[in-house]
Amino acid sequence: MDCKIGIVRKIQGDTAEVLISRSSACASCHAKGACTSADQKEQLLTIRNVPSSIQVGDRVQVTSKPGVGLKAALFAFAIPVVLLVVVAVVLYKLSLSDAANAVVLLGVLVGYGLFLLLMRPYLNRELELRIEPLA
Repeated sequence: MDCKIGIVRKIQGDTAEVLISRSSACASCHAKGACTSADQKEQLLTIRNVPSSIQVGDRVQVTSKPGVGLKAALFAFAIPVVLLVVVAVVLYKLSLSDAANAVVLLGVLVGYGLFLLLMRPYLNRELELRIEPLA
């Protein structure tokens, strides 16, 4: 399970905005003394289904189910790349013009984006983040 520590900035209904600090990979290795503050970025996460015990300003732990990052990378990067490569190979075999190939590939990307929009309820459920108060 992956977790980050953050601070609740805003709560609206059962949704909270949590500010977390993301550091570069060197923050956990032997080179961390050579890193600068430019190697850290703040990120605002929107999290649903927040427990009622959490208040604005609380330090919380943001967690996810195992494999959420891998699943997100799959939908964001792997599937579209494989889809584009397969379609490009098929288009190459059909010997269409470059302009036609570009239009078809662009259409495939737009279609995949629409597919992701239709899958939003599933993705929101599967890629859900949770917060827990720090003890």
